[in-house]
Amino acid sequence: MEMRHTEARSEIQHLKLDTEHMVKAKGQICSQILEKQRRIILLEYESFTLSQTLELIQQERVNLSAKLMQKSTHYTKVAEDIRVKLETQQEWMSSHKLSSESGQQVLVIFKIKCSFSGLTLDL
Repeated sequence: MEMRHTEARSEIQHLKLDTEHMVKAKGQICSQILEKQRRIILLEYESFTLSQTLELIQQERVNLSAKLMQKSTHYTKVAEDIRVKLETQQEWMSSHKLSSESGQQVLVIFKIKCSFSGLTLDL
């Protein structure tokens, strides 16, 4: 009977140790679960923040693209206006150059005729 009592005590001691190990293991597992849940919450928050940032970046890209298109249209119009003004000025210069050259030729011919007829002309 003493032997059974000793065996029973030993078995109880062994069960208590097993129970303590299981309680410690359970505590560690719960701690790991809580840590992983905390990390999941942080990652979800970071994901949400990154999504908002991405949305803001995309909105900014759209706004900048629109501004770029406006500037491009404006500068295309300015370039066309400058081209037209330059053409107009070149045409004006060409027409006045020709009339100026023609006027100088007429003046030279007139001077020659005047010199043959004995007139002096100071122009």
